Amino acid sequence: MKKMIIAFWMAFFVISMIFSNNTNAQSYLDVEVIPGETTIQLKWGHIAEKYELYLFKEDGKMSKVWEGNKLDYSLTQLEANTPYKLKLSAIDENGVPLDNVVINSSTKRTDSQLNNIKESNAKFLKNSDETIYYPMVKSNLNLVYNENRVVLSWDGIPSELNNYEIQKNGEFLATVKGNKFTDFNIKPDEVYTYSVVSYKKIPQEKIVQKKKEIQKSVKKKLNMQEEKSVFFEPKIVSGTIRISEESVFKREEVSQEQDSLLSKNSESQVKSFQYPEGFGYLLRYTTFIPMDYAPNPWCKVNCNYKYFGGDNRGFNVWSNKFRTRLDSYVIWDWNENPKGVTANPQTGWTYGYDANKKLLNQKKADAVKDHRVWMEEKGKDWIYHRGSVASSNPLTAAPDIDAFYYAKVWKSGKGEFYGVHDQAPSHEFYIMNYPGDLDLPIHQAKHVDFEYLFPWTTKKEWQVNVY
Repeated sequence: MKKMIIAFWMAFFVISMIFSNNTNAQSYLDVEVIPGETTIQLKWGHIAEKYELYLFKEDGKMSKVWEGNKLDYSLTQLEANTPYKLKLSAIDENGVPLDNVVINSSTKRTDSQLNNIKESNAKFLKNSDETIYYPMVKSNLNLVYNENRVVLSWDGIPSELNNYEIQKNGEFLATVKGNKFTDFNIKPDEVYTYSVVSYKKIPQEKIVQKKKEIQKSVKKKLNMQEEKSVFFEPKIVSGTIRISEESVFKREEVSQEQDSLLSKNSESQVKSFQYPEGFGYLLRYTTFIPMDYAPNPWCKVNCNYKYFGGDNRGFNVWSNKFRTRLDSYVIWDWNENPKGVTANPQTGWTYGYDANKKLLNQKKADAVKDHRVWMEEKGKDWIYHRGSVASSNPLTAAPDIDAFYYAKVWKSGKGEFYGVHDQAPSHEFYIMNYPGDLDLPIHQAKHVDFEYLFPWTTKKEWQVNVY
């Protein structure tokens, strides 16, 4: 009897273990993505008898690159610093898919590309106090998703104490420690922009130096929020995806009509600018003052004007109220050959007011002189360029509003973007199909304070991939 009881409990234990293992066994693809300069390595856990890997081509179609029963695969001979979109399927013994995930990642920059960006940044940040101490030129954000979840993983993003803030479409989701986050609150076919935000404290000896410069320039002690803006470099790395196998810019959504685009731009802009022939994308970089009246932050130096006119608005790609704007049209001809970039630089009116907000003067900065597009390069399916805006206040001596970006846009709408700008005023950057008016935010940054136009303040560094 005793032996029967022991045998019973042993059998019960074994059955319980088997049931427990089956219950807790991984039933979905949990993919680790490891990008290199010309490779993307994938690793995942065992859930099926066979796996199939597909690569999305520029026309949106998929091609099978591998199938087998291994739990890892490396794509090789890829282009450096290029976004890639993949699909991994887990197939059971009957050929039925158990799980599918779409993988969005980007290969890393080569040493020469890294050095090129660092050198170019240094040319723009001419003042020694404007140095980016912890550039995120090696950063990467991977987005793996299906209709149930989006998994973010990242590396190379400088941070203090390995803390990161996660945002979706500009809204706060969570603060995490580490380099992974999963979002289950998604809907099929929706377009989402996920961002990883961090702050990195500059070297202590530079903090001491900046404190002296602040006391000399603005003669005040900074509060905690102001110290964060001055002594910590803000970083943001983002990725934009559609929760489907379609690209963010669906090909059927590309219009052949320019009416909607022309009607949303100002009448003066339509008359003065010759729109390019062909199709492609418009990149619109704009700076604007969010309030109606902005106090003159330089009154301690020159107080001819107590206030300057603002734009009294929030983020809006179609608003014609702005301080600076650079429209860059990235164009292919109707035979699908890359033509290049057509730039349309613009500045808004600057209004100066007295203490009673009575208008004293108005003037425009020179847009052609202050804004430019350069270093244009073309491939069969992509066009690369760099753009910058650097306008000062035309009514009084003041620091420039500085911003620059690097952009590589593919014919499909896929894009890789990087930029640096002041923390004042508000900055917004969009991509929209051309002709047409389907627009997508690339980067948005709220105004902090006009004192942060001074050279001793830190710049905001950002990077975005659109898939």
